[in-house]
Amino acid sequence: MNRALHLLFLTLLWRITCNAQPYCEVNTYTVRDGLAANKISAITQDINGLMWFGTWNGLSFYDGYRFLSFRNEVSGSNCLTTNRITSVKKSYTGNLWCVTPDHRAYLFNVSTCEFTDVSKLILQRYQHHVNVRNVYPLSNGYTWVVDADCGNSYRVCDDSIQFAEAMRPYPVPEQVGKNKHLKKVMIDNDGREWVFYEGGLTLYGSKHHLKGNYEYLIQQGKSLLLGT
Repeated sequence: MNRALHLLFLTLLWRITCNAQPYCEVNTYTVRDGLAANKISAITQDINGLMWFGTWNGLSFYDGYRFLSFRNEVSGSNCLTTNRITSVKKSYTGNLWCVTPDHRAYLFNVSTCEFTDVSKLILQRYQHHVNVRNVYPLSNGYTWVVDADCGNSYRVCDDSIQFAEAMRPYPVPEQVGKNKHLKKVMIDNDGREWVFYEGGLTLYGSKHHLKGNYEYLIQQGKSLLLGT
């Protein structure tokens, strides 16, 4: 009798578990639904909750009902050198940073729906053709545009990019050494910007330098934990 009750309990428990499985509805979207291209290189969500997609034929967003895409048109004013976008990252001022496969960086204004060619601005202001490897938007409204060739990277103020003083070059510090790649930039809870290099870590705005192959930073209270 006890064995029978035990089996009955297990059977009921299995049925409850099966019935408790969440229902997931999966939808498939293609160019027929308005997506710019079927090949997607990057996905992000902006501060308004909209989903953005970097594709092989422009930048698309989805508002839950429809797609709208932005790319270079024959009669348009947008400045993309190619419609293929490999990276999309949200700026903390509300706009979007995009990188193309020819290593150029653009800032897309979600209000005016226009691209600003940041690589072109850097060339005009500093006579430097930056070979963009990546961009790192920070929560303080600044974005680091990182050069892939150990040259100057650039710290950009996102909401005033049209002004020359909003964009400053950042050469590899002497204490880091020559021919060192900038790997990434992170910001801690106190607003300090940490710059990761090959073989070391520096604090922006100071001469502090730590040697080591660090990959990430975690803050617990006032303490910083560095990981390799």
